[in-house]
Amino acid sequence: MFLQNIDNPNKWWNNKKQLIQKLNGLATELFASEWRENSGWDEISIFNEEISQMDLVNVEKDWEKSFYCSVVYLIDDVLLTGVISGLEELKRSTRQLPPPPVGALVNPPSEDFVNILKDLDLNADGIVDFYWSKIGDLDAAAVDALSEKIQSFSLVYEDLKKRLLLLGLLVLHFHPEKRYTLEEFVGELERSDVKSWSGALRFLGQSFYGNDGSVKTWALNFLLASQFDRTIDPEFFQLLFFIIVLHLGLRDFTYYDNDTKQRLINKYIWSGFCFARPWEQEIKKILAEQPFVDYYMYNCGMFARAVEDNNELIYNGGGKNIVLKDFIRQYLIYSGGDTLDGLKQVTYIKKQIFDNQWSVDMKDRLQEMLGFYLHLKNGDIIDYKGILSEEGVKPRPFEWDKILSDNLNEGKATMVKDYLMVFNRPFTAQMEIVISLMALPWRSEPYLSRALRLSEIYEEVYGPVYGPLLYYSEKDGGWKLNNDGPPKNL
Repeated sequence: MFLQNIDNPNKWWNNKKQLIQKLNGLATELFASEWRENSGWDEISIFNEEISQMDLVNVEKDWEKSFYCSVVYLIDDVLLTGVISGLEELKRSTRQLPPPPVGALVNPPSEDFVNILKDLDLNADGIVDFYWSKIGDLDAAAVDALSEKIQSFSLVYEDLKKRLLLLGLLVLHFHPEKRYTLEEFVGELERSDVKSWSGALRFLGQSFYGNDGSVKTWALNFLLASQFDRTIDPEFFQLLFFIIVLHLGLRDFTYYDNDTKQRLINKYIWSGFCFARPWEQEIKKILAEQPFVDYYMYNCGMFARAVEDNNELIYNGGGKNIVLKDFIRQYLIYSGGDTLDGLKQVTYIKKQIFDNQWSVDMKDRLQEMLGFYLHLKNGDIIDYKGILSEEGVKPRPFEWDKILSDNLNEGKATMVKDYLMVFNRPFTAQMEIVISLMALPWRSEPYLSRALRLSEIYEEVYGPVYGPLLYYSEKDGGWKLNNDGPPKNL
């Protein structure tokens, strides 16, 4: 399992869904759903129902879908496959028998066999029905052999069950005995003495789905004060703790001040790409909502610098580890300045995977992370208000000479005004318009009237500080182009 794929359900969702469906079908067939509540079988049944009803539309933008996908991804394929194989072996080793006639005298299963079936979380009815429908007429030697198989299988089932129960807590499938308040949980956490991680995970999951403001504030402060090292994962619940805190702390990213945004990107952008993909969309949303190009470019640069100094370890699945900032700096050297060359990016990433003995499954995530940084740095990460895109500065939706050559009606005047407001480059706009005027007989009608109207629009947008595009010179007795610096605002 490579956590770099955790947020990309298009790659793994259907396979995971099929495994869970198959496991649920086998368990239902063998045990007739006669198992204990909060058992591994119970969890598989709940996940199976939820997954069958879930779609992946906008999963990269929806925090709750993203979180649920992260939880489902952590249902280990190897454990699922192991339990499926065990159930298939049980099915082959038992028989499908009709239930005994009503009132028939039958020998009950031995106490030892009952205890073995209890390890599989069957309830009292399930134990009796499984015994009589699958085993009742087997001879003693066959029952003993089957008992050994069930005992061996129960160990595999127990491993899956432990994970399922922890994951189920995060998505509110059940409530453990221990129930936390924020104050109680934080107190135990600060003393490194959490009494019940089951209760803690349920509390955090409930806070996430309830959009609890106080818990989100605590999570933000915890992220800022800590440096999670997810490469060290002695306990599965620590990974779950990291994922839920990350989702809680980043969910309101749009509303944080710039310093907080920078610090979070600086500490967790790689983790966000692996575990909480809506964060990338939040960053792009912030950039898209900037009122002017200047502000947009400033924020792009601010976020890019935060990524450049990120010290997160990229990999935790074997091989060599590299921090994100070194991965980026090495690429900038490797690219020789041609940073947006897609072939160079692909070649560099393949080389890093080979040299560092990483899994090839990391390729897409690394490509996305590197591209995110490079386009942030280049200022073209989004199509900013129709002006900037990954291809660079987009052409205007009109040409100045055509505006001047055609009738400058109110509709066109509004279009020009809106463009100048978003573009927010007064000197560049002035230069472009003046150059276009110089190529036309602008002193004569109808060009002069249109040029004067364009000059009025320019001043309405940028104010008198930058001066008009045209001004009337008393000395020369005529209109002149403002192409030698802001003059005489007449």
